[in-house]
Amino acid sequence: ILVIAMLIVPPATAVLLSDRMTGVFGWSLALAGAAAVLGHALALIVPPWLQWLFRLPVEGEVSTSGMIAVASGLLFLAAWWGA
Repeated sequence: ILVIAMLIVPPATAVLLSDRMTGVFGWSLALAGAAAVLGHALALIVPPWLQWLFRLPVEGEVSTSGMIAVASGLLFLAAWWGA
């Protein structure tokens, strides 16, 4: 699933945003980078937020790779709704 999230979803999102091949390449690179940065940031932010929200006694962990996949999917959904 992680391979699909990083190899398929950014170009699929880019196809929604552009109709030229050069635009698809540019958008694909930008979206993959944005998904990586956003996913890593969410992996750092989400555990303390969930601990505070649900009053959990022990801090949890969230994998960065999983959150990159989630961020990639969220970017796809945002492009799909906006297109």
